[in-house]
Amino acid sequence: MSMNQAQFEKLVKELDNFAHQQPHKYKLRVKLLASLGYAYVIGLITFLLGLAGSLIYLGIFLRLPISYVFINVLVNFFLIYLAITAIWFTVIIIKSLKIYFPKPKGVELNRQQTPQLFQFIDDLTSTLQASKCDRILLTGDFNAGVVQLPRFWKLHENYLMLGLPLMCALSLEQFRAVLAHELGHLSRNHSQLQGQVYLVRKTWYQVWVNLKESSLDSTFLLNLFLNWYAPFLYAYSFAMARSDEYEADRYAKEIAGADSIAEALIRFEVNSRYMQTAFWGNLYKQPHHQILTPNNVYTNLVDFLSKDFPLEQQVKLLDLALDQCTSYADTHPCLSERLASIGYNSANDQITVPNLPEMNAAKTLLNDSLESYISCFNKEWQLQTSIKWYEWHKESQDLQMRIEYLERQAINHSLAIDKAWELASLTLNFKGDTAAIPKFKAVLDVDLKHADANYAIANILLEKGDDQGVQYMEMAMEQDYGKVVSGCELVRAFMRQKGDFERADYYRERGNSHYQLLLLAQEERTCIDAKDKFITHNLPKDLLKSLNKQLSDYPQMKEAYIVQKAVKYFSEQPFYILGFVRRRILNDDYAKERDLELFSDLHNDLDFPYEIYIMHLNLYRWNLKRALSRVPKSKIPLY
Repeated sequence: MSMNQAQFEKLVKELDNFAHQQPHKYKLRVKLLASLGYAYVIGLITFLLGLAGSLIYLGIFLRLPISYVFINVLVNFFLIYLAITAIWFTVIIIKSLKIYFPKPKGVELNRQQTPQLFQFIDDLTSTLQASKCDRILLTGDFNAGVVQLPRFWKLHENYLMLGLPLMCALSLEQFRAVLAHELGHLSRNHSQLQGQVYLVRKTWYQVWVNLKESSLDSTFLLNLFLNWYAPFLYAYSFAMARSDEYEADRYAKEIAGADSIAEALIRFEVNSRYMQTAFWGNLYKQPHHQILTPNNVYTNLVDFLSKDFPLEQQVKLLDLALDQCTSYADTHPCLSERLASIGYNSANDQITVPNLPEMNAAKTLLNDSLESYISCFNKEWQLQTSIKWYEWHKESQDLQMRIEYLERQAINHSLAIDKAWELASLTLNFKGDTAAIPKFKAVLDVDLKHADANYAIANILLEKGDDQGVQYMEMAMEQDYGKVVSGCELVRAFMRQKGDFERADYYRERGNSHYQLLLLAQEERTCIDAKDKFITHNLPKDLLKSLNKQLSDYPQMKEAYIVQKAVKYFSEQPFYILGFVRRRILNDDYAKERDLELFSDLHNDLDFPYEIYIMHLNLYRWNLKRALSRVPKSKIPLY
């Protein structure tokens, strides 16, 4: 049976404890589970080949005890046809076993250009008794990592990726701790075992996709097994990856000391948060007024990382990072748990952001080559972004003209709710918070309960430290259950900045509880089955008429049905299902492409104010269409 998110999280918690208590038994289970995936594939191939051989034998030698030769020939041909089908499935599965692993991207470093860096890495590799790094790549990311790719001429090839921005933000000792962490993965073959699990998962995915493309019903060979196997494999590998992170942190502590790895972790968390808004956020606003693509992005980024940002921002971002809990969206544990696991104790038991280093790791280890690498990343970023940048600039000019047009309309008369919301959103994007607040309030003058407008005002006011933001956020969360988790997170951060930790904890618990309900709601709104309970939509006539007109604009549309699914969670927010059937063309070699094109057009262009799930009934079993058509008033008349 399949596993929902709540069951998955419960299993991961149990596996985390098991991995901590009995690490060797746990990793043995992971290996056995990965082997089971291959065993099933091999068993399936063996079964299909055996079935094909048996059918061929029967097709040649079987003779029914009847006098009609024609029937005997027909049965023999049918058996041969089944044998060919089994062989066809076998070929598809075998072809799917060929997996391509893309190589990591970056500027490959060599010992002649950066001897100090290579010696630095060699010393750490020797101390940790880790596998040698076959390739060392310099990247433009604020990160570092190792990857082990399987190769047929040897067990694996090791890649070490070093982010230039990260090197510019850390001292040499902090960077030593980061490298010790990454090489610690290699010393215990963490990446190799993770790679084996990834290989199994990718193999199964390719087998399933290729079978599905060959025939909609052919995946019955895999579905029953995969519904049980895939969630368990993912849960086991997830817990293993998290356990590996703790173990690599311990290696870093032994090599560089608890202070160095802790300072590196703190600097990484705080800088990455600040850099995302203060640097990249401001950079991507430049197309509003600048047509030429910047040619010095990484020069500016390195300069940005060499300067400390305001103490108030440091305290705020560090508090948010320390207050964040470990989630199931990332295998890395949260900052507070990682600091606790290495036994980090700062001065006066108060964790602070470490001071900027006088000489960062990039300058120390890359020496004279640093400027050339910065220049290389400048050119690469400009080349990759230039076309998009021009498109962003052109779109920005059009949108700013749209703002002027809407503002002129607003002088003469009140805007309709959709245009008022459009003007407010565009104003926020192009003119900033202060100019946008009156526009959002104009939306609320038309509809006091407008969820998006309340949320936008709340976000602005909370960022400014205004208590009124909480009231607006409460209204937004009341109107839209999808905004509760992020809304609680914003209010929680605001309460912590005020020092109201009791209310901050309340919003944390509220957000977490709602998140669990949201997972259950998402599951019942994404899993549609003919056995579900469907009820009459009860849409107003004007909305139904609009839907009728929109669907009739597609000449390839044959039939369409709309129903409401009875849901258990957040039933006050109706959930509609639109099922459609496309007209078939005789001997159409592009039927699949036409199906996907129509589905994509509807998904992107359909104007419908409520949550809706669009289904292409040509691609589903006939009983789903029958279930929808049996609901009273479900069929939409097309003209």
